[in-house]
Parts: sequence; structure tokens; C-alpha cells
Amino acid sequence: MGLSAIAQVQTSTLEYWTDQRFDERQSLPITGELEQTLDVSQLSVGIHTLSMRVSNTKGRWGAPLIRYFLKSGTELTDNALASYQYCIDGNWAEAVNGTFVEGQATVDIDISRLHQGMHTLQVRVSDLRGQLSQTLLKHFLALGEDVTQRQLTAYRYWIDSEADAVEGQTTDGNIALDIDVSNLSFGLHTLCYQVADNTGRLSAPRLLYFVKPSLETGSDQIVAYEYWFNYGPRHRVELDPSGTFDATNLLIEIKDVVPNRIPADYAFLVTSEAVSLRDDVFFGLQVFNGAGKGSLAVMSETVNIPLTIQPPFLSLADGDSIAFAAPKGGYMQGFRTETQTGDTLIYSLSADNGKADFYDADGKAVTPEKTLADDGTVIYNMVSQGGNSYVLLYNATADSLGIALTVKPNKEMTGIANETANGKSPAIYDLQGRKRSEAKQGVYIVDGKKRTTKQTK
Repeated sequence: MGLSAIAQVQTSTLEYWTDQRFDERQSLPITGELEQTLDVSQLSVGIHTLSMRVSNTKGRWGAPLIRYFLKSGTELTDNALASYQYCIDGNWAEAVNGTFVEGQATVDIDISRLHQGMHTLQVRVSDLRGQLSQTLLKHFLALGEDVTQRQLTAYRYWIDSEADAVEGQTTDGNIALDIDVSNLSFGLHTLCYQVADNTGRLSAPRLLYFVKPSLETGSDQIVAYEYWFNYGPRHRVELDPSGTFDATNLLIEIKDVVPNRIPADYAFLVTSEAVSLRDDVFFGLQVFNGAGKGSLAVMSETVNIPLTIQPPFLSLADGDSIAFAAPKGGYMQGFRTETQTGDTLIYSLSADNGKADFYDADGKAVTPEKTLADDGTVIYNMVSQGGNSYVLLYNATADSLGIALTVKPNKEMTGIANETANGKSPAIYDLQGRKRSEAKQGVYIVDGKKRTTKQTK
């Protein structure tokens, strides 16, 4: 049934027009062999184009076919195609020119320098009178060079510094290097090399580590290596002195990475009290011999990778006041407080130094009310949604900080009676979280609500 349906689709209509005058196209039905006389009496003398396309019985049109022709007048019976010009990919600045011989031209186009992929060819011709035709545009595919013809012809290598690179040639594709390391210091070094083919293309550099051992008796054996990431802690791995050390095949666990900085777009993972971020990380490596002497440290290039860090968290309860080392660089300090829904939390930070971010029990960011006291203390006032409340401090510039917490319970939740109703004075706290016997002039927290008090004479 599929073949039968295809057989029913046939060419149906021919359309043609001259010189891109699509709106003046002529249409003819196709019922078999078609022969049509083209009326060119209204065309000017010179080169013209004839465009044709056909449609099938389903009304689908094919791509236009373009042909050039020359209309000569009685006074131009000796006119003919004289020259041509073409360019690739629209680069007319490097166009190629040629001439017709008895109206014929054979063109051998060099595409050896083209990259692999799709390109365009644009051609235009002129007659003996210098009249130019319209430009013909064609697409073609360059398959690229035959890589099987490439051969290894050259190499270059350097130890520790590319400024000392050594270059050489090879005729059979094999490279045997006899590298003099007598002037190198004892310890770990790098060997980097590249190769080139007969087209002059260089490979990417290949990096290898090697160790020049000490010649001291009993100390030329490598007994351990240490590695680290960024400026984080070192990890030492002991080795069998009788074995060999190959730094190119080490399996290193990425751990205890201290970021260079804490970005603003980090994510707080509340279930694990961890922080997720991205940072540029470098890898450091150093080897040690039996005498405890270490090699020069080798640092890798930095690589931007995702990290998960575990900031230290301290529990902070009502009335606590904690001093701690200010979290600089890539370090963070966290605090957690167990609260009831509706509790008022008053955090007092000893200085407006660095960043302080607050989160509820679900890990959702919270924006507390912030007040700066005259002594430089920063007061953060917020109402808890229940469960744990979290504070993350980072990007500090001071050496040490302090934090204090005052909690004003939600009386509707705890059932505590109104103190003033029992003849007791309400609890009064200043913006530093310190309890006061009375509210003098200034701003105070009274029963969990901020009030401004003025003294009158």
C-alpha cells in the first residue's frame, strides 16, 4: 500500500521566470514531454537568468534550477561570455578570475585549506561588453584532510620551566630521549613534552612527574609523600622504601578542601549542616626521603570544581555568649539554636565584620531586622518558625568575634502568664541583649516587642 501511494504522486506543474522576477513567473501543466518557447523579446541585450521549478500532485515544490543565457541583439551578434569570477564563503577580497575559451571554461578549485564542513561557492560571469550576470550561489561540503597521511616529525620538551624547552626532529616517527638531569636539584620535578606532525600542528602538552633522589647513603629512598588542596591541611601517606614511587598514577581522594573564598551563591544543606559551592582548586604534592628531607612542592593548575564543606557548628542557647576565631578566607562558622514557634531571637554580634546569613529549620534563608549600636555591636532580631535556627558567619576581616543570644519565648505557646497582670515588672532588654531593671531613654525590647523610650523633665 505504501508503494501504491508513492506511485500516485507525480510532477504536476512547471513554473519559470527570468532575472529573479518571481512575481512575473509563468505556469504550465506537465502532462508528459514538455517543450516551451521562451519569449525574450522584452529583455535587454546581455546576460540573463532563467529559473525553473516543478511541483507534484500534492502541491509540494522543488528547489529552483537556475541557468544563464545570453540575449544578443542584431548589432551584438558577435557577443559571447568572456570571463568569470568566483569566491568561497563570500570572501570576494580573495576572488579568483578566469576567462572563457569559445564559450567554455574548466575551473579547478583548490579547497585544501578549507576546514571540514559546509561552505559556499559564489560565481558570476561577464560578456564581451563587460556586463555582469547575477551571482550564482552553491553550497558544498569539504570532507577535510586525510588524517592517515599525518606523520610524527618533531618534538619539544622541558623540565620544570618552558623557558628551557628543547626541540628536536624525527624521520621515522620514533623519539628516544637521553635527558641530562645532572644539574637538577634533588627532589620532585616535572617533565612536559609535545609532539608535532608534518602539518606543523602541535599536540597538547603531556605532564609527567619524576624524582631525582639524593645520593646520600641511606637517604635516597622515598619513604612518604604529602598532598593538600588549596591552603587546606596536609595528608601524609607512608610508602614502602623498597618499592618505587610513580607520581603519575596516584589515586588521591579530594577531601578537607578549604575554598579560597565563600561565594555569595553557596547553598546551605540543612539536613547535613553542610555547604555546597564551587571554587578554583589546586593540588599540591611533596615527597620525603628517609632523612626527613622534602622535595620542592609541585602545584597543579587550578580547576573549578564543585565542593561540599562542613563548617563547624556550635549550639547557642538563651544567655550564651561565645568568643571564636573570626572565619576568614574560605572558612565559615555556624551556630544552631533550638527554638519554639514564635520565639523572638536576639543575636548580638561583637562587630559588623563580614557576612552573617540566617536560616530556619527547613534551610530557608531568613532576613532578620538589623540594628547597629553605638559601641559597634550588631543586633539581629528575628522571630523563629520553630525547630532549629541557624547562623552562618564568613568573609570576616577581624581576628576574633563574639556572639551572644537572648531568647524571648512566645508566651501564647508556653502558657506563661502576663507578668504585669501578676504585679511583676515586664522583662526589659537593651539592643545588646542585656537585661535592664528599667527602660531609660533609647530603644529596648520589652516582652519581646521593640519599644522606644523618651525621658521627660
